[in-house]
Amino acid sequence: MSIIAYYVHVDDAQLQALREQPALVWDIRSDPRFASAVLFDIDKDYDVLAWLVSAKKRKEQAQQVASYRAIDRERESGSDYDKAEFSRVLNEELQKLGVPPEDTNAIPTDPALEAIEGRGTESQRDPKINFGLGSARHFRPDEVRKLSEAVDGVTEADLRKSFNRAEMAKFDVGGMGWLEEEDSVLDEFLIPAFRKLQAFYRQAANSGHHVLVIYQ
Repeated sequence: MSIIAYYVHVDDAQLQALREQPALVWDIRSDPRFASAVLFDIDKDYDVLAWLVSAKKRKEQAQQVASYRAIDRERESGSDYDKAEFSRVLNEELQKLGVPPEDTNAIPTDPALEAIEGRGTESQRDPKINFGLGSARHFRPDEVRKLSEAVDGVTEADLRKSFNRAEMAKFDVGGMGWLEEEDSVLDEFLIPAFRKLQAFYRQAANSGHHVLVIYQ
């Protein structure tokens, strides 16, 4: 199943219309009532961009891969690990990956990651706009301006610094076969996708609009 993040920016009246009839979001590009609104996506690249942009995301992904491996070992053992045994096995898998144990929940979420993945608490989501994968993250216009500044602050050099196909394969970033990809994927797809995301947030901020991040 492919999960795609959709980014929407709307004014107050358009937001209210979506709350009353959420399915209208898919008609934004053709409905004249939404002439000033934008519906945008970068397919599944959001997951890869989050990895490239955020140290927190990279650490989370590493911990997740180790956790999956520990669960696989538990299943193969035919027995249920207690908490201490699971922790021991998890630490072994982290060591194999060259990653120290870390409570990633204690790491603050950087604004660029928040913008890409639509992270937030339950109270920051709009329960009226939900297509089965959780309520849409709602960013107010004042939040959008701050997120736009944060996303614009990420440079092409930042993306290049984190792009390493061997590392990305090791940590199963985006579920892609990175060892079969070419380095050119960065310039041909990922950097252009991030520039489009920057432009989206910039336009939303300049318009004084709300932003919704919707998964489907």
